[in-house]
Amino acid sequence: MEFQDITYVVEGGVGVITLNRPTYRNAQSYRMLDEIDAAFDLARTDEAARVVLIRGAGGVFSTGHDLGTAEGMAYRKALGAKPGIQTYDQFKKYNLDLLLKWRNFPKPTLALVEGYCIYAGWMLAAAMDVVFAAED
Repeated sequence: MEFQDITYVVEGGVGVITLNRPTYRNAQSYRMLDEIDAAFDLARTDEAARVVLIRGAGGVFSTGHDLGTAEGMAYRKALGAKPGIQTYDQFKKYNLDLLLKWRNFPKPTLALVEGYCIYAGWMLAAAMDVVFAAED
């Protein structure tokens, strides 16, 4: 599977998801969240991935929600949610439902946090079983 905003590899029994938008300090767009979810789905069925680790590229875990990058807004618009309940359901999916799904993941999960871990960054890290934080 090809990803734009993350990378996913399995190394030595560990499925490694790397948030890979260092230009935006790994701000979480809806596309990134969809890709993280797809990587977790791959790890769920891959017997070689006994543990899943999530980290950020560029010395930053995540500065939180993508609040308005051009590509983030284009992706969100392309999802087609209409104002009202559809927009609410979309917001709930990306800010609650996916996090609960990952929190309940059947394999052990770890977050490796370095640099910023703000708002949605902490939401993601806190959904993992164990969080390891660098001194910075």
